Amino acid sequence: ALTLAREAGAVLVVPPKLPAELTRIPLPGAVRDVVVGGGGRFLILQFENLRNLAIFDVNEARIVHYLDAGARPRFAACLDKLLVYDNDTRTLSRFD
Repeated sequence: ALTLAREAGAVLVVPPKLPAELTRIPLPGAVRDVVVGGGGRFLILQFENLRNLAIFDVNEARIVHYLDAGARPRFAACLDKLLVYDNDTRTLSRFD
């Protein structure tokens, strides 16, 4: 489960420790769509050829979780929720 560190109601987004000023982070495929969640801490990535959404944590500079999302999901995020609509099964899922 993903948790957000909060300070006085705000999400803490801190620069990650990277090995170099310019660091490339390999991804498992081409990104089709991306939304921002967690007050800017998370990038939710949809890949062209994968049936998963990836949760990229900016604080850690890595993918921290994958969610099965079907072949053609629609998704949106806010501070502490992620909504995923699966066109294949016609279901709406909410993740905290």
